Amino acid sequence: MKILIEIAVITAFVIGNILIADVLVVTKKGESIWAITASKDNDIVSYVRREDGVEIKCSASELDGVLPVFKRGVSYSTNEGQKYIERIQKVRAKHPALMKQLNGILQEWENLLKADPEMEKKIYDAREEFYKSDKGPKAYRKLSVDLNMLQYKDMQGKYSAKIKEIIDQAKKEFVAVNKPKITALAAGGKVDVKTFLPIKIMGEELMQATEGAEKEEIKNAVEKSRAICLESGINTYSSAFTSARSLDAYLQSSAGLWLLRREVASSEQQITKIEKAIQSLISNVSNVFPKYDFSFRGFPLLQDEIRQFNNAGSKASRVTFADVLSENSCILIPMKEPGVLRLHNKFTIPLKAIFNQAQPADRIYGMIIQMHQKGGGLFQYSIKLPSFVITEGRATFSLEDDFSKLDGHFVLGPSDTDGNSFYFCCLAYLIPANDFNPQDEWRALSSFCAWRVLP
Repeated sequence: MKILIEIAVITAFVIGNILIADVLVVTKKGESIWAITASKDNDIVSYVRREDGVEIKCSASELDGVLPVFKRGVSYSTNEGQKYIERIQKVRAKHPALMKQLNGILQEWENLLKADPEMEKKIYDAREEFYKSDKGPKAYRKLSVDLNMLQYKDMQGKYSAKIKEIIDQAKKEFVAVNKPKITALAAGGKVDVKTFLPIKIMGEELMQATEGAEKEEIKNAVEKSRAICLESGINTYSSAFTSARSLDAYLQSSAGLWLLRREVASSEQQITKIEKAIQSLISNVSNVFPKYDFSFRGFPLLQDEIRQFNNAGSKASRVTFADVLSENSCILIPMKEPGVLRLHNKFTIPLKAIFNQAQPADRIYGMIIQMHQKGGGLFQYSIKLPSFVITEGRATFSLEDDFSKLDGHFVLGPSDTDGNSFYFCCLAYLIPANDFNPQDEWRALSSFCAWRVLP
């Protein structure tokens, strides 16, 4: 006979009559697996992995918990919530390395028991703040974030209809105020990158808030501005090197063309046109400066630097991560052998950075650090670097780290199938918080270096 379980800690199953969906399975080895169903047949637990839909069967003795995920829109009693909180806390005490995953599901159950008595007032205040503002993108985004956060805390969905009503009305106001602004900017005729970026960002937000003919009108205004910006930008940036014929002029021209490639071009035809302009620029600079090899993405590399980069292998900046977008405007070469790092032992590694694009003089640089943690996932932090000077596309600096930014519960995990762990680092620059980006952000300039690290 197959017994279906209510979500529970494995050592104390509660018998029910329905199949349970959306759970976190925790093994005695400290692994965590998200699953979409779980059931028990005598001593055998079956669950379906969320990531690939594969059904897994194992003995109940191999697991420490099959933990519940809160379902929004479902009514739970206070006793149920308290029961699940206690079970999750027990598993968390046994597996501190899984703190991040367990805290996430624990917080949702705790929110169930902490209804906010001022919820209605907070919804009203958020609405009033928007209507007293300029109703621009920043105000509209803040209202959406504030109300979505309140809706997240409204575990039983009591205020869902009211929140939706406010957001829908605010959306209409946002479009009515800002649509004329974007059409006026687009009608100006002269559009450079600095002018186009606000048009692009506001246009994207307006298109998300509109549909039909109104959405098409906004899209046409954005695309008209994009085409003007691309045409004038390619001509301006391509001619900059032709006029000066210096390495710095090349880097300035390259930076401008790559900016068009990243921020302006959208269609395959536009991307192809810019890439042809970049290749033409590389061909021209190669003829003017034969001592440099520009064949690797336009980096001005000397023969010694090519050998150093190749000899360093993945200890130089070669590793990429799908969720870390890089501008690929820099390569890093360690100037001494990093060896094997030890977690919590301070180290200093000198690095050479070589750029294929000019960088703003006032740019703040840092390093993005990533390491795999036990139980899965990457732990990331950043280290601000002392200022350095870029000369002829080159700079040297040192990365110093004592691991003090690691979470107190961090446990090093494997990075490859052989069980090796790596310290990944890349060069980045700071984008300060602004109207379109409410928090400081580190943007990657290079791929990651990979250095062995031991606990």
